[in-house]
Amino acid sequence: MNLDLNVVVNALERGEVLNTSSSSSSSSSSSSSRSSNDSLFNSTGGSEEAIEDDEIVQMFGAYQELLFGAPRKRVEDYLNIVHQKDDEQFRREFRLPRPVVDDLIGELHASDFIPNTPGGKDTISAELSLLMFLSMVSSDNVLRETANLFGCGETTVFRVVRRVTDWLLHISPDHIVWPRGEDIQPTSAAFATRANIRKCIGAIDGSHIGIEKPEFYGRVYWCRKEKYSIVLQAVVNFEMIFTNVQCGSPGSFHDIRVLRRTGLYRAAERDLENTFPRGTFLLGDKGYVGVGERWIVTPFKDYGNLTREQTDFNTRVSSTRVVVEQAFGLLKSRFRYLRGTMRLRDIRFAARVVIACCVLHNICMRRDDYGEDLIDEEDNDDSDENEGADSEDDIDNNDNAPVAQNRTLSAFRELYPDAVIPVRQRRAANALV
Repeated sequence: MNLDLNVVVNALERGEVLNTSSSSSSSSSSSSSRSSNDSLFNSTGGSEEAIEDDEIVQMFGAYQELLFGAPRKRVEDYLNIVHQKDDEQFRREFRLPRPVVDDLIGELHASDFIPNTPGGKDTISAELSLLMFLSMVSSDNVLRETANLFGCGETTVFRVVRRVTDWLLHISPDHIVWPRGEDIQPTSAAFATRANIRKCIGAIDGSHIGIEKPEFYGRVYWCRKEKYSIVLQAVVNFEMIFTNVQCGSPGSFHDIRVLRRTGLYRAAERDLENTFPRGTFLLGDKGYVGVGERWIVTPFKDYGNLTREQTDFNTRVSSTRVVVEQAFGLLKSRFRYLRGTMRLRDIRFAARVVIACCVLHNICMRRDDYGEDLIDEEDNDDSDENEGADSEDDIDNNDNAPVAQNRTLSAFRELYPDAVIPVRQRRAANALV
């Protein structure tokens, strides 16, 4: 049997598991047992080749262990081990407080997402299902490691993770809530405490989530961080709670392009007063210059001609909108699966898992578990703002629009009513005359 070494190495690096159980004995093996390995092996028989095959199998077994670590034995009765952990051990392992997990288990059990199959295969309980999901997203383990931990197959883990993800997205409208009505005033008041920027109801930004190279159109998912990624766009309030999330756009897309693909953008452009009542707005970084000018306030681009007031304004905006970057940092420190490379080829499912983690993030934040003690040095990865990046439409600056239609300029005037308007902005203001 001749082995194409390059083919096997490439297969291993893609994460495919080699079948090392093929017989090393001889040509007496049946042709049916050989056919399952046709893609990697060409069986020709012969004792010398059998010896060579044994050596190759051992070599690639060691190579596979070097890439992915030694295979772990399945843990017996892992659920009983979990029950014996104290609350701090439980939280360190599953990244959520035990009371929060217990409540979620009760809700999942009462839902229709745990199948009831009396007389059939044993149903995986709501407790096992949720713990399996948390075990995967709380670390950067592969499915095989989670399967070994819970004493089941990888297919079972994937099915359970998909089931819990679907449930979390089903309850997401109860936990990812846009500020409306009576929520607007306390939200804007909280933002104003940071740097006196009034009428802000959220900070918007995007964060890259690493993925494996997609089977199709991989090039478009290659981002400026030199990895394949999808973009999580989020709006957060001052308490670092997500109030709007969208995930799945390719990593090469600019923030403006990502925003224009969202329901938030369509709602704001179609019905501004209902989405941002009474002149409220979002704070964004320089990557959002030129988009949503009636409802996103951004810093002024610095070409060396900023006034003292504009420089101070930029500082106020940056120090206030930093909460969104902090929220991304907390999200990825709690759910470490999001900070590396998600080993999921299905991009849509990967995006759904990210949003499911955002739901859990909000639940924890509202239960006063902020996860700050879960952050380590490796978690300081989320400064994703496009400082100085030009938009895909090559819009030069946000001060070209008339002041009445430019929320950045109107917010600037509210803070500095006596400030001198620079030449470029004076031309925009004169356009109204």
